[in-house]
Amino acid sequence: PEQVDQVLTNLIDNALRFSPAHEPVSVLVWGDVHEFHTRVRDRGPGISSANLPRVWDRFFTTERATGGTGLGLSIVRAIVETHGGRVGVESSPGAGTSFWFTLPRRL
Repeated sequence: PEQVDQVLTNLIDNALRFSPAHEPVSVLVWGDVHEFHTRVRDRGPGISSANLPRVWDRFFTTERATGGTGLGLSIVRAIVETHGGRVGVESSPGAGTSFWFTLPRRL
């Protein structure tokens, strides 16, 4: 549970940091017979197509000047994959970003 909390905290913190003031950040969680799904969406500036493939790379950040370390998303990916899940991102410049992850349902 602590590691899932860290995943959610990292994704929500990023969404809040990149969203304009007074714009909502949404968190959607649902499940099916095989997996639990979570999506965190912001309405920020989005991620360029050049940077999108690199967001999961350790130490990659476009925010180093404001204190970004480039570790948060690589930690998210490591935790989710360690638990047998998957991660992904969808983004368009000017249209916000959605980070999602799935975790297997253990019965």
